Amino acid sequence: MDCTDLISKENQKGKENMSIRALISGMLTLAFVACLSTAMIAQEVTGTIVGTVKDANGGVLAGATVTITDTAKKVVVRTIMT
Repeated sequence: MDCTDLISKENQKGKENMSIRALISGMLTLAFVACLSTAMIAQEVTGTIVGTVKDANGGVLAGATVTITDTAKKVVVRTIMT
């Protein structure tokens, strides 16, 4: 076995090690991105609105229509009847 053979074997080992490192790095990156996307999907906006619809004299109004509007987006989110 001469020096050329030894250098060739060392180069081959180096390439294999780089391939393994690249594979592990890619897998870790993929796992990290998967964890981030799961956290983003889990975000949900919820809330509760409680109240009584009354007329000008303070009497309760039955059958009133209540419209909930997202003022930032200027979109009606929901309309309900009491």
